[in-house]
Amino acid sequence: MKHFHQIPFIKKLLACSPRQLQGEKKAGDVIAKTLKANSISFSVQNFNVFIPKVEKAELMADGKKIQCKATSFVSGKIEGKEKIISSMYNFDIDEPDVPNINFNPYCKGLSCVTHYFAPALTIRPEDIPKIVKAKKVAAEIKIKKTLHQSRNFLAGNLKNPKNIFFTHYDSINLGAIDNASGVSALMAACAEFPEILKTSLVVFAGNEEISYDKPTYWAHGYRVFEKKYFSLMKNAKKIICVDGVGADKAKVSKDPQFLHQAFPIANSKKFQKKITGIFGRLEKLLPVYHSDLDNIHGLRVEYLIQAKKLILAITNK
Repeated sequence: MKHFHQIPFIKKLLACSPRQLQGEKKAGDVIAKTLKANSISFSVQNFNVFIPKVEKAELMADGKKIQCKATSFVSGKIEGKEKIISSMYNFDIDEPDVPNINFNPYCKGLSCVTHYFAPALTIRPEDIPKIVKAKKVAAEIKIKKTLHQSRNFLAGNLKNPKNIFFTHYDSINLGAIDNASGVSALMAACAEFPEILKTSLVVFAGNEEISYDKPTYWAHGYRVFEKKYFSLMKNAKKIICVDGVGADKAKVSKDPQFLHQAFPIANSKKFQKKITGIFGRLEKLLPVYHSDLDNIHGLRVEYLIQAKKLILAITNK
């Protein structure tokens, strides 16, 4: 049996990070090259999408710069320190966005958990006291709405698949767990057991993380596939999303809240009975989520292999 080495493959994806715009294009090239190297036939679904490109993100507290990253779709300024919020507060809550300085309470780094349709940036929790104590706080964000051509790579049965697997290769910041791990586990399953592609279709999707879609700005690449290949999804027996594995033991889940975060397609209610996910625990992801702390050191080979085995188990049922 052929053995696919997951860690070296993941390192190639991480070398393209952040996997947005040109970084996503480079990661897509890695996907295509790896599929070809393993004699896996595939087609490419090209699509255009607008991406927020950060041109400036600056935060000053009493004249001193505070480390930050933009988390907004629009440009603007923030005045004052009363707009500090947890980025977990209105995560997936349908409320109007307001200018803010946000932080992930579970992560020590610059964690871009939520993007806002208002001027916003993220800081490290340890820098909150500096802002609270400052007499003058001011921030400026410049965002360019940028047209980008993304790609979905479709490997396997594109006529009548029994199973359709989805995973995304783009990332916010480094993205080892989220989601080079899911890409790797699926790629390993395809490379080592190519016979599964006779009855299954694997979608390596671009542009999952961020688009200008409202109210759900993530998972655009999944919905692009869904729109064109609705009949395939309708006729498939199982639809499986693979995301956030490799840091601990993965599990098969039908948790509707988790599935909404990972796989918010347009017809999720219609396909609810057939949609499942292969996920790791959120507790492992939140301390590194959408930050540069989500690196190769958070992954374990045994958990990547275990996720691959779950994928194979689904195809054998």
